[in-house]
Amino acid sequence: MTDTGIPPLYDEERGLRELARHRLKRDALTRGQVVIADQLAEHMQRHFSAEEIETAGRALLLAAASCAQLAQDELPSSVVVNILGFAAGRMVTDGRAWLDAQAGEDGSDDDR
Repeated sequence: MTDTGIPPLYDEERGLRELARHRLKRDALTRGQVVIADQLAEHMQRHFSAEEIETAGRALLLAAASCAQLAQDELPSSVVVNILGFAAGRMVTDGRAWLDAQAGEDGSDDDR
């Protein structure tokens, strides 16, 4: 169970162990993918506070697992990317709505 009380859809720890095993592969394709992934992570981390980096990483891990499932369903990669973007947009909007509701409850104003 997660701290929300909802059972997880994906075993994150198992996924992290699997990724670590794959990262150790020495073939050229995997090494190239790791280099690109590290650059992407470094770029993305600049957009988050230190406290948010793990959560953002977990979100990416879950997104990757979901995209892998969609790929098995033989959806084109452009469709998978769109679905991922739509889901991200929804989560940002939902998060902002929750923050706005919290600000309204305590009477404070958020100057966004």
